[in-house]
Amino acid sequence: MIDMKVNYRIIPLLFFILLSGACNREVTVVEFNDTYEIDKDYVSVDIPQKFNYNPNNIILYVGATEVRLTYRYDETTGSVEMPNKSIPVKIKLKKALPEPVNIVFKENKELLQNYTGEQLGYKDFPQGTFADAKITLPAGQTLIEGSIELKNVEAFRENPGYLTGLEMTLEKAGDNVVISKINYALYVKVNKSDLEDGDNIEFKTELPQGLVELDRKNIRAESDYASGHLWKMFDGNSWSNWWVKPKSEYDLVLRFSEAKVGAILILTNNIWDLKTLKSVKVAISADNGNTFYRQGEVMVDDNRTRYVYVKFIKPYEINTIRLYEFDGYNEEAIDIHELNIYAVEK
Repeated sequence: MIDMKVNYRIIPLLFFILLSGACNREVTVVEFNDTYEIDKDYVSVDIPQKFNYNPNNIILYVGATEVRLTYRYDETTGSVEMPNKSIPVKIKLKKALPEPVNIVFKENKELLQNYTGEQLGYKDFPQGTFADAKITLPAGQTLIEGSIELKNVEAFRENPGYLTGLEMTLEKAGDNVVISKINYALYVKVNKSDLEDGDNIEFKTELPQGLVELDRKNIRAESDYASGHLWKMFDGNSWSNWWVKPKSEYDLVLRFSEAKVGAILILTNNIWDLKTLKSVKVAISADNGNTFYRQGEVMVDDNRTRYVYVKFIKPYEINTIRLYEFDGYNEEAIDIHELNIYAVEK
């Protein structure tokens, strides 16, 4: 007999051989391989990419990437009127510095290769328009809002207008201060316009003929009052609404793609509480609200009038409307449930 006591620390192969011998069977080992490899197709290791940190103190242009201004040219007198000669700019520095930084905006026509707006027919800006276009970022600050004042505006006379690109540069390169490679440019367009102040609106109870409604999805409304409810004026639901306090300083600004606007509809649906419109003033702009022209005031003489159509006696090509100095028949609020803009049918 063979002693069946087995050392369990022995490797499995030897255990199999001894067990077979105990059963009086002859065992032949034809191959023995004690190596073990990991299949490379089943094991992968993610190697993180190198984290590139830019240690430089970066200056970014964070204002509007396009600024539009308008001017009027009187061919009879040869005079040029530009109510707004200021271009707003906003600059941000990653880290404050102990000394001020001077930023200079320089014309760079090569920037127009990236401009997606209309360029056909636009002229170069008159020489000297951007003289001294410098903004100083004070020491200890990381954000500043300033402006660039246009010079030589008397030279603006051509139609349709002027277009250029401005590049943000450093007056003097400093240690560890660099201009952003992404946010460093803005485009300036100055259009010739026939807009003017005047009494150019009248109240109607029905939509004037020859007008088509603008897509309300493309109308952007802005107000400092009940701003979270502005979208309700364009949702197609005549029971949801935005409201404004009568005789307050709050206004409503509407922005949209340029169109020859002929009328506005202001629908007030809450007739039970008489939260209807009594009067409102209107101003329009062709340069995204940089310059507004007063068009007059509409008066509603019936406190239950729900549909208030504001008709423009002379339609203008515009992209911004401002409604202000609201007054209503209820001292608490004026409820505006729907707001439509209508353009002259082409």
